Amino acid sequence: MRKITFLIFLFLTQQSFSQDFSLIVKAEKKLNEKDYVKALRLLNRAEKVDYGFCGNAKMDAFDKIYELKMKLFKETKDLKGLQKFLNNIQFEFDEGYSKERILLALNFYTKEELKRLLIESIQNSARRNLESDFGIVNFKLSSKYRIKLYFLDYNVLTIMRNEKITYNEAVIKIFQKSVYWEMLN
Repeated sequence: MRKITFLIFLFLTQQSFSQDFSLIVKAEKKLNEKDYVKALRLLNRAEKVDYGFCGNAKMDAFDKIYELKMKLFKETKDLKGLQKFLNNIQFEFDEGYSKERILLALNFYTKEELKRLLIESIQNSARRNLESDFGIVNFKLSSKYRIKLYFLDYNVLTIMRNEKITYNEAVIKIFQKSVYWEMLN
């Protein structure tokens, strides 16, 4: 009896928490066919799917969704859509999306303007993210254009401790040695 109960439980949980990537697969197919409207609609639906209790499945799904959305906005040259998408990402796993934000900003600003605005923004808005190892800087480059960049917070804390400087001063040092800064040289 226990085995039967266990098998029924296993079957029901498998049905309840399926890791269904079918919308993502369909969206990728539509994107490859250049049917951007349907692809975006499918990707938006895929973001609402319950990918189960496994965090890896959810991360894998969102990583693929984000990759396809970025490709879609780039192919359609929808800079406003790309900006909105990049600033509303829920999960970030590396510096890739922040690099894309810099590349996007270069459509609106010169490298020198962007460097100046980045430093001013860091001085005014760098903040610690106490929920993870990432710090966040929200750059308000103009009334209409904002970007958000992530960096590893423990690097900042190490510099603060070693050089006895403020959090924002340490963030500036990190950025001036970062891949983001290199993109502006």
